[in-house]
Amino acid sequence: MLRTWLNIVFLLCGIAALSRSVCAQYPKQEKEGPGSLDGVVVNTKGAPVRDALVVWQISDGEEAHAVHSDAQGHFHISGLWTGLYEVRASVEDASSDWVRNVLVRPGTASILKLRLASAAAPVQVRLELKGKMHTWDLPTAGAMPQDSAADPLGNVWFPLQDTGQLARFSPDTQEWKLFKVPSENSGPNGLASDPKGVIWFTEKSGKIGRLDPKSSLVTEYSAPTAKDPQRPVFGPDRALWFTAQDTNLIGHDDRKNHRVQCADAKCASLWNGFGRRRWTLVLRIDRTEIGPRGS
Repeated sequence: MLRTWLNIVFLLCGIAALSRSVCAQYPKQEKEGPGSLDGVVVNTKGAPVRDALVVWQISDGEEAHAVHSDAQGHFHISGLWTGLYEVRASVEDASSDWVRNVLVRPGTASILKLRLASAAAPVQVRLELKGKMHTWDLPTAGAMPQDSAADPLGNVWFPLQDTGQLARFSPDTQEWKLFKVPSENSGPNGLASDPKGVIWFTEKSGKIGRLDPKSSLVTEYSAPTAKDPQRPVFGPDRALWFTAQDTNLIGHDDRKNHRVQCADAKCASLWNGFGRRRWTLVLRIDRTEIGPRGS
């Protein structure tokens, strides 16, 4: 009996020693971090191009990012996780082709060369316009209609700035209906319809308005720092966004508690698009910029 137990003990010790010996033959694997994209931007002659805009994104195109090349034309994009990426460079009127499906592996750098080519001259295409244009007279004179918008039912809405009204036009019945804004000298100058058909509008008097077409009820909210709100749009957060050109602000109304917040920006208009982000047309003394201004 004692001999049997001793044999079992010797057998287990031998198995443990063999396991340690086998494991020692394999190198230890270090943890690998994110990968990167490195490259150089060159012109048609192969010379490096400085300050080129290098745009990169995941291959599904969900959101684009950008860096600039340095004085030697090099660029470096770090902190990328494993996956497929797309990269393109541009400067002035020249751009490279999209380099697609660039594989980035953990802890490694993928090397690229982006060659710029001048944009081809635009081809002039003569279009034949067909169809008919219809015009309708406004129901009131001297109204000064501003930016229009359509609601979910297909009605077309106009703010009538000089008469302080909102106008609804039905293309099917060709009927007009006017809604009066309560404030004196309200000057409605922009509007947008939400998914339920409620009309939200801006007033040059410094207010945000809400019109329920079913009840004709108009409610106004003050925008304390935005003295001239205009160009309202709805963002993917379902909030109402607007600009204030003269006071250099971008405004935001959450539509729940009607807290109006503003941020400084020299902007003229605001619209949705390009990956569901808010875009602004920014006017400066020396140039005009068009670009995303975050969320």
